[in-house]
Amino acid sequence: DVLADIAIDGSNNIIATGKSRTAVNKDDYATVKFNSSLAVQWSKTLDQANKTDRATGVFIDASGNAYVTGRSSDGTNDDFVTVQYLSASGNQGWLKTVSAVNLSYQAKAIDGNANEVVVTGTSFNGTQYDILTVAYSLSNGTQLWSTPYANANGKDETPNHIVVDASGNVIVTGTTNVSTTTSTNNDVLVLKYNN
Repeated sequence: DVLADIAIDGSNNIIATGKSRTAVNKDDYATVKFNSSLAVQWSKTLDQANKTDRATGVFIDASGNAYVTGRSSDGTNDDFVTVQYLSASGNQGWLKTVSAVNLSYQAKAIDGNANEVVVTGTSFNGTQYDILTVAYSLSNGTQLWSTPYANANGKDETPNHIVVDASGNVIVTGTTNVSTTTSTNNDVLVLKYNN
């Protein structure tokens, strides 16, 4: 088992997520809710059939519902997979996938506010890694918007963190390479998407 991320709600409950290896050598999302005394409240796994599933981030809304994101791989292509777990029971509220033929998506980070949960990660077309940021409705997982970012020089980008501010603006940080002469020097990248 490998821990990827942790979050704490307004009642000091803790939700931890990561990956857990199964008997058939496939990884599944593994998400556990603890109370403030570290007693387990619920434990859930997410197993996409015949795929390797690895959670990378968790966000908790004001109602205590948890949103876990990561990647699901069939060995050729990866997909963004984001799931809502309900606060009290841990039952799955909704699950959403971002996938496309001949593209691989790997979710890296997640954050949100009272209306939406936003996931950012990489998209790979076989040549170049770009950044893809996707927002979902908290209530039912409806995709609200999706915005790619690609370096004009054709170099790779990787997001590392995402924050949704009090006004609903989304800030993504990561690395890129703006040089036209070298591929070895990375630069800091900050993207802001207005509400």
